[in-house]
Amino acid sequence: MYEAIGVARLVPELFPQMNISPQSEEVPVRDAEVEEALAGLPKGLDELARVERLRKQLGTSRGRRAAELHELRRRARRRFPSGELRYLTRKGLEQATPERVAAARASDFLARATSGCVLDATCGLGADSLGLAAAGDRLVSADRDPWLAQHALANLRAAGHPGNVIVADALHPPLTADWLLVDPDRRADGRRSMSPAEWSPTLAQCIARAATCRGAAIKLPPAFDPARHPALFADAPLHTFEWCSLDGTLVEAVLWLGELAEGRPSAAARILTGAGSDERVGGAREPIDPHDTAQAHEVQWIADPDPALLRAGQLERVARAAGLRPLARELAYLGGDAAPPAPGLAYFRVLGSAPLDRKQVRALLAAHDVGPLTVKKRGHQDSAETLATRFARKQGRRGTLIVARLADSHRAYLVEPKARDRKG
Repeated sequence: MYEAIGVARLVPELFPQMNISPQSEEVPVRDAEVEEALAGLPKGLDELARVERLRKQLGTSRGRRAAELHELRRRARRRFPSGELRYLTRKGLEQATPERVAAARASDFLARATSGCVLDATCGLGADSLGLAAAGDRLVSADRDPWLAQHALANLRAAGHPGNVIVADALHPPLTADWLLVDPDRRADGRRSMSPAEWSPTLAQCIARAATCRGAAIKLPPAFDPARHPALFADAPLHTFEWCSLDGTLVEAVLWLGELAEGRPSAAARILTGAGSDERVGGAREPIDPHDTAQAHEVQWIADPDPALLRAGQLERVARAAGLRPLARELAYLGGDAAPPAPGLAYFRVLGSAPLDRKQVRALLAAHDVGPLTVKKRGHQDSAETLATRFARKQGRRGTLIVARLADSHRAYLVEPKARDRKG
C-alpha cells in the first residue's frame, strides 16, 4: 500500500502503473506563521525567553514545535551548511546523511543512472533526495512513515525541486525502479544494532530488492565489516564496498551493486572535506613490512591515517606509494624520512622521542619547553586524557605527544603537525 502526498509533475512514461494525480496543497510541516515567528526572533534571546515568546505568538503546541524547530536548525547548520534541510525532526536529523557526503555519493550515482526511475526508498527527511534532485522528475522519494515523508516533501519543494514523494514500504514500492538507494533502519526496536538481520529492512532483503534493479546503493554503518557476513554476499549481484569519511571522521559505508558497481575496486576509501576535496583509494590489499624497532625510533615524520583508509584496507597501498612503512606490525601509524602528499594522511614532524617512561618523557618535554599536552595514541590501554595528565609539565608551551606500541615496548614521540597536513 502507498499514498501519494506530493507529486508535482508526474512523468507517465516512467510511472505508467501509478494512478496518481498531481497535488498542490501544502503539507502540515510547512507553517507560514511559524516561519514568520522564527524569522522575527530577536538575536540574543536565551532558550527560556525564546520559548515563552513563541508560545505567546503561536499558542502552546505550535510554540513548542517552533522552538524545537529553531533548535534543530541550529544543530543542523554544521552538517547542512546550505540550509536546504529546513524541516526537521529530532530522530530524522540524527539519521540524516551530512550534506557533503550525500552530494558526493549522489554525483557518483547520477553519473551512471542517466535514464530511468531513481528511487530513494527510505528517504527520511530527504537529505539524500536533495543530493539526487538533479534527476528531476525521474526521482521518486519514499518512506513508510507519513510524517517523515511530509518533511521530505517540504524540504524538496522549499529547495525548488519537484518533490515526487510517496508513502510506501521500501520492499514493496508501487513502481518499478531502475536505480535504488536504500538506508535500512538500524534502530528498528529503538536501539542501534550492528546485526544486519535486525535492520529494517534486513540487509538480505535490501540485496534481494537491489537485484531487481539495474543498479543500487545500500548505505551501511561505517564500522561494517563484510568479512563477518560472507553468506550475505555469496549470491549477490556484482558488488563493491566503499567507506567514506568527512573531515577525518568515518561517516558511512556504501554497498554498490549492479551497474553502479561496474569498474569499481572491490574495496575503496573515499576521503571528503568540507572545503571541497574528494580523494579515493581502492584495490586489493598490498602487504608491506613494518620498520624494525631501531628504525622506528629514528623516523623523522609520522603519518596518522584517515579512518576510511583503515576500514577499506588501503593503508598499505597509500604507505607504499608515499615511501612510508608502519612503525610496527598491526599498527596504523606510518613513519618515514619525508612527508610526501598522499590521500588521507595527516603528517607530524618528530622533534624527539623517548621510551614511555615518566622521567624520560618529561625530560624530552623540558628540552623543547613543552608543558601541557595533547596526546594521540595507538596500542595503549590508557586513554589519551590519562596519558596527558601523567606526562604533562606545568610550565611551557602546549605540545603534541604521539604514543605508539612498537614491537618491543611503547614509545613517546614529541611532534608538531605539518602546516597543511592533508592533501587538497
